[in-house]
This record gives sequence, structure tokens and C-alpha cells, in this order.
Amino acid sequence: MRLYCTPGEIRALTFDLDDTLYDNHPVIEAADSWYSSMLRYHPYLRGVAAGEMIPSIRSEIKHEDPALESDVTLFRTEVLRRLFMRLGVSSEQAQSEAELQVCRFIHVRSSFMVPKKSFRILRQLRQRYPMAALTNGNVDVERIGLRSCFSYCLRADRRLQAKPDPSLFLEASKLLDTPPEYIMHIGDDPVTDIYGAGSAGLRTCMLGTGVFHDKMKLLPDLEISRLEELIPILL
Repeated sequence: MRLYCTPGEIRALTFDLDDTLYDNHPVIEAADSWYSSMLRYHPYLRGVAAGEMIPSIRSEIKHEDPALESDVTLFRTEVLRRLFMRLGVSSEQAQSEAELQVCRFIHVRSSFMVPKKSFRILRQLRQRYPMAALTNGNVDVERIGLRSCFSYCLRADRRLQAKPDPSLFLEASKLLDTPPEYIMHIGDDPVTDIYGAGSAGLRTCMLGTGVFHDKMKLLPDLEISRLEELIPILL
């Protein structure tokens, strides 16, 4: 554990999900592999270089509706909808099929077990602190079992822009009824988590090994290498 700044009084906690409470890399690799196969073998897309069409569609959507990019589920759905329509599928069917494939993607993306250690630590901390989960992603927190560990689970969307934008952090502060300076955010990313939370006025705890220090825009209050180090610090 490295202490860079005494965090002071902590009354509530917020947590990042991916790569903080579980290893997300193999999960995303599996989901991306499934998605690539779907693009190759879907009946609407056979014989079509869908992968070559998607970048231009993504750029088009970002230009027309920049805020939509923060909602990764709706953004992916809109990309698929436009892709299907460009291949002659009706608007109604394109929307229906896009939603179906994104639901299947989220199912694959959420098919893993959160380590028991993470549940144990969260349940211990929840006995003392109100807690919220903040994510830019679209993992199904009910499916992976984490919903019961938090009072609130906030996901980036059009209204609550993706971290490091302050929206998610300030919404959590409002819902937890706690001023930002009394909340500690725990996350693994030096930009989306540490810079984002710190800029919003929260205290910050970096879960990592120092390998991201070259990307730091703002030092965390403290840095830990293992999630269980939170217990003696916060309890």
C-alpha cells in the first residue's frame, strides 16, 4: 500500500467494476470473439465485409449524436441497426435484430464468476459504508451477482456521461447523500477512475501495481495492489 495523501474522513464508497472486482480481460476477449463470429455468420451478413463497414457507421453516429457513445449498449445497437438497414433490412426488423444480438452479446459478456474474495470484501465494507458501483460498461450486475452488494449501480448513458466525466461520480454523491469529499472511489484505471473521481472532488484509491503511473494525470490518495488491503484501511 502506498499513501500519497491522507484521505481524511470517509463516509461512503464507490467502486469501478471491470478489472477492479474481477479480471475483465478474458471476459471481453470471449465476448469480442462471439461478436466477430456473429458478424461473419449472421444470415443478414453472410458474404458481407461487415467489419469494414462498421468503422464508418461508428464515425457517422459519433458525428450525429456524440452523447450516445457513452451508452455502450445503445451505441452498439445503433451500429448494428444501421448496418442491417444498409443491407436492405426493413427498419423495424433491423431494430429488432440489433437489439437481439446486443442482448446476446451482453449475455456472453456477463457469463463469468466474480471471485468469492470480492464478494466477501464488499459485504464487509457494506456493513459500515453506503456503496455504489459505477461503470462505463454494460455487464449485467444481476447476472454476475454483484447487484446485492451495492445500494446503487450506475451505468454511463446519454445523461450520465462516461468516466472520466464527473456525471457518474456526482450522481453517486447525490444518491448516497454524501458530499464528494467524503466519498472514496476505488478503481483500476488512472484516467477514467482516478482522474475522473479526483476531478469530481472524491477521494481516490488506485488498485494496481504502479505500471500505469506514466498515464497518471492525477495521483490517487492511496494505491493498493490487492483488494483485501481495503479492509484494514477502511474498517
